[in-house]
Amino acid sequence: MTGEEERREPLPRVAYVTEFYYNPETQMFTVGEGEKVVTTKLDHVEDVFAFLEGADFTDEVTDFADHTMGLGFTGAIVEYPSMRRWIADLDDRRGREVKDIVIDEMVKVWGLLNQGLGLQERPKGKTHMDFRVSLFPDGTFIINTFGNCACLGRTPDGVMGISVPRGSEDIESPMGNTLHNADTPVQRLSLFVGAGTLAWLARHQ
Repeated sequence: MTGEEERREPLPRVAYVTEFYYNPETQMFTVGEGEKVVTTKLDHVEDVFAFLEGADFTDEVTDFADHTMGLGFTGAIVEYPSMRRWIADLDDRRGREVKDIVIDEMVKVWGLLNQGLGLQERPKGKTHMDFRVSLFPDGTFIINTFGNCACLGRTPDGVMGISVPRGSEDIESPMGNTLHNADTPVQRLSLFVGAGTLAWLARHQ
């Protein structure tokens, strides 16, 4: 090994992960890609942990160009640099539009899975107990669903399978996100719909 090779900075990489997004037009989750892709209709999913059964998590990704969001084998959500750049580049107007689209899809999930409970008014963006989407200048996000601090957001301890030599604050590094205080299936599904919709928007814009 040459001195130059020894000094070369290790590349960010993500292991044990597969592609993930949610199409709000068809209400369809997509897990995997190519020959390994699996699509599932929202109303056929009882809980997000169903995505972990039978999915292929053998891939290791170092070239992030064609990737937006991934699902890790532990259930973590991985945000790739392309999505971070897309979020960081949103202006205020488009950022508000994106948040509204994501929240609308989350509320649909809540209504679908809680039929008969009569959620009278859509709590939107007021407190940590409402449906809310926060987008940050470094391209990261936090998504809150209805409940007490129930969210999907950045994890300070990192996510298994993610290696970020330059640190997760670097926008060219992947970011791991995990569920917090999401104790019921409807909370978890609404958060995954929110994140998956965000990924779908990033893929198509």
